[in-house]
Amino acid sequence: FYRQGTITGDEKFRETHKRVLDHVPVSIVSEQGEREQYALQESYKEHLERLGLLSKRYRTDIRTRMPEFNSFSGAMKTEGYEFTMLGGLLLREIGLGKE
Repeated sequence: FYRQGTITGDEKFRETHKRVLDHVPVSIVSEQGEREQYALQESYKEHLERLGLLSKRYRTDIRTRMPEFNSFSGAMKTEGYEFTMLGGLLLREIGLGKE
């Protein structure tokens, strides 16, 4: 999923795993089930990060090239995830990565 977006014909993979991959937006008024699905999706990403297969991509200000911070939490803002060198190695070993 993090390898290359939807550019190279991975529609079958995305359709098979649609329930896991489709982003569930949540807000204060979201139903319990939506909040639980969001929490589950976040736990998947965090687990892959702990395994060293994914890393967060942090936002930077285009002008200053400095990281942007969330004014509420103080944490650096993220733009998503990308696979690590180890993640790429795993993908190649199971036949899903680029040579």
